[in-house]
Amino acid sequence: MAGLLSGSIPSLYREIYEVLCPTGSTKIPQDVCLRALSKSGLPKAVLSEIWESSDPRGQGFVNRDGLYKALALTAIAQSGKPPTEKSLESYQDIELPKPKLGSLSNLTKMTLAIDREKNPTVLGFTYDDLVAMDTLYLTVVPGKKGLIVKHVEYTLNSQLHGTSVQRRYSDFEALHELLMSRFPYRLIPRLPPKKMNPSRSFIEARRRALQRYINLICRHPVFSDDDAVNYFVVFTGSDCQHKLKDKFKNVPDEFVTSPNGPKARELAPLDMNTGIGGIREQIKQMQSSVTELREVARRIVERSEGMSQDLRIFQKELSVIGSESAPSTAWTRGSEESWSRVKRGLNGSMAQFGSLSDKYKEKGSQEYEGLYETLSMFLALLNAYHDLAERREKGVMREHQLAISRMHTLKKHQDKLHARKDNLAPEIAASADRLEGHIMTQEDHVHNVEMRNYFSLYCLYMESQLVSVNMDMLAVALQDLVYTQLRTDQQVTEGWKQLKPSMDALLPKREIQSPLKKKYSSGGFEFSPPGTPP
Repeated sequence: MAGLLSGSIPSLYREIYEVLCPTGSTKIPQDVCLRALSKSGLPKAVLSEIWESSDPRGQGFVNRDGLYKALALTAIAQSGKPPTEKSLESYQDIELPKPKLGSLSNLTKMTLAIDREKNPTVLGFTYDDLVAMDTLYLTVVPGKKGLIVKHVEYTLNSQLHGTSVQRRYSDFEALHELLMSRFPYRLIPRLPPKKMNPSRSFIEARRRALQRYINLICRHPVFSDDDAVNYFVVFTGSDCQHKLKDKFKNVPDEFVTSPNGPKARELAPLDMNTGIGGIREQIKQMQSSVTELREVARRIVERSEGMSQDLRIFQKELSVIGSESAPSTAWTRGSEESWSRVKRGLNGSMAQFGSLSDKYKEKGSQEYEGLYETLSMFLALLNAYHDLAERREKGVMREHQLAISRMHTLKKHQDKLHARKDNLAPEIAASADRLEGHIMTQEDHVHNVEMRNYFSLYCLYMESQLVSVNMDMLAVALQDLVYTQLRTDQQVTEGWKQLKPSMDALLPKREIQSPLKKKYSSGGFEFSPPGTPP
């Protein structure tokens, strides 16, 4: 180890150590270390040689110095030299070579995945982890497509993959059907409805709903690594829906493919049925509350949009009043100059009313994109949980009950035949043998359905944790509300301040001021009704 310790340690080594070494521990297990080193692309035989050199006592783990030695030997092997102690000696008093293991974020994901494998009943993700999985944007392609039957196409952009692909609503339908068949015990959001000859507002509402849908799918810990989901996001060819179905039509469901399927009975806690009941009730109440909060958010957005529209009307109608076509002859005004003075003031303030309208419109847009959309996404997740719980009750739980009932019926019939066994005719005895075969088949079916029931319970338990982690969405929505109000209210206030000089010019200082202006100027806040003496 002398050659290693005498070399200068690159900062990359320390960063990798912090990623691979669990908090509060100084030992890095063999499986973690080797999976990290495998990112180098070196042959397994070379990696085994590196490990044996780094863990000469065969302890099954390495400390910090052992990891540094493994990293140095890996970099040496990547350069084409033998990963030996002698090769390390050439790095005395100079910086040790840096191995190429990919990004640190990928190493972090790898260690988290290993932790989850070791603790399959703990989700092991934070909300930030889920968001980092991908962010996708959906935009409507201008103009409807199709020669006879017109349809809307969308551009789907993925930050993770850096891709931009074209998708139709029917493509989303194909993905949804595939997910429902392959992952019946997972949270799958509802698809928005389809409609013939949809209006612009319907198309926009559906676009937003589909964008929420695909983000929830791609931020799901199970779906994010699924080949079908990744295919949907990156496939650039045409006719995505049929190719998606053909490519994955023979893939079994998650119970068959998951390594946790055979272990479902052990993974399901004994009190899970009771616990799930309590969680369902909590999520049901949360679902009701978030629905109400979203309705409030809608009204907040509508107020800002309404103010924008009203100020635009102000601009239009005051422009009419202040236009040159309005009568301003001596016959109409006599010796009074109020008409001309107000017209000049109105003409000078039109642009400022328009600017204020734009500020309120932007405020409504930010409130929608932040508060309303985040609450809508969280509500979509809660609705998916409700649907999953109902789907489980009507599906595998019902099937389990029917299978057990069928087994009891067969065994009762068998007991009756055994009671008369000595008096049975040969053909009836043969029927009893066939019944025995049916019972054995049914026992296998009951066992399979029972294991599915345990697996569905385990999945529901994990999805409950997923909902809990996504509670941060509620915090994000509220934070968006506060910061949007602070930012946009400041902008709106500045707009009103810019309009104030123009409004002050409408009434010269010698004339009676408006009651609100008098209170504003004196620092008061109470409103004085019209006619109140000065």
